[in-house]
Amino acid sequence: MWFVCAERRLTCIDFPQYPPSNDRSFQAVGIPKISIGVQPRVDARQLWLPLNAPDPSCLAREFVLAILQTIHTRADCILRWRGYSSIGA
Repeated sequence: MWFVCAERRLTCIDFPQYPPSNDRSFQAVGIPKISIGVQPRVDARQLWLPLNAPDPSCLAREFVLAILQTIHTRADCILRWRGYSSIGA
């Protein structure tokens, strides 16, 4: 994965702790998995903090990230994010 990030000049962030998603069924039967998310850079860093920061208590309690308002809803579509519609081209 890191080679792909470097080759494409993408900023990739490792999430040691990440909320479970549709990968749970694979993990349950021991199938190796990798979850990949595409987000604006600032959103990705903001999502990393509450999940992986040693002391997330410094974060605003009422703040809800845009991705957490979108993921797994009808608005969860790659074409929604400008600049990402050409992935894989």
